[in-house]
Amino acid sequence: MNEEIRILLVEDEEVWRKSLTIKLNQLGYTVAGEADTFESAITLLNTAQYDLVLLDINLNKRDSGIELGHMINLIYKKPFIYISLTLDSMIGDKVAGTNPSAYLHKPANTISLRVAIQNALKRFSDPSPGPFQHTTAEQDFFFIKQGTNYKKLEWQDIVHLRSHKNYTLLYNASDKVEYSIRNTLTRTHQLILPEQQKGNFIQINRSEILQLSFISEIRGEEVRTKFGTYAVTDGYLDSLKSRMHILS
Repeated sequence: MNEEIRILLVEDEEVWRKSLTIKLNQLGYTVAGEADTFESAITLLNTAQYDLVLLDINLNKRDSGIELGHMINLIYKKPFIYISLTLDSMIGDKVAGTNPSAYLHKPANTISLRVAIQNALKRFSDPSPGPFQHTTAEQDFFFIKQGTNYKKLEWQDIVHLRSHKNYTLLYNASDKVEYSIRNTLTRTHQLILPEQQKGNFIQINRSEILQLSFISEIRGEEVRTKFGTYAVTDGYLDSLKSRMHILS
């Protein structure tokens, strides 16, 4: 029963704590305690009775949430779910290495929250090896950090994902701007792009992934969109054609 599940909430921004508390209460979970700093979180971890932790990565504008994640995994032996507003380098080896049960983007909707919590508790009670899970049920948007501001983008507006050194460039059709996130193309595709969105994208060469709906023409080894032309290399051409519903 949900009412028997007690959750610790570690989040430094009051507006997000209140939002998550409301959603957890709506789902029937009990908030066993709240912490807004690393130190207060340690106190709660040592004194409260809880089944799971919702953990913000950027506590007080630092990634001390990752350090807490290590401690929860190694010392307290409890399942925990990371929550964060932005797509940044934190989604990578540092985060995955702490063995979280899931990762949620803010603002997490109630469906995402329920699925993540249920799966986390199930995996914890019946542990089995598995990859880091990026839970984004029914989430079709994300935020990009720009200085001290955050830009909301819709996955349906992303024309391409392009590799650039240790970054991935995302071209947004709605404002015709190319944004960057500090993550490789492979990790962006595997860990950041939601599962329900992956079928809308296809890799066309080693450095580019394109959203199928923007393709207007295939000409030889090129694909055209109204935003530009892209080269398709041999190893990817047949796969692309098989996805294009070509009628002869």
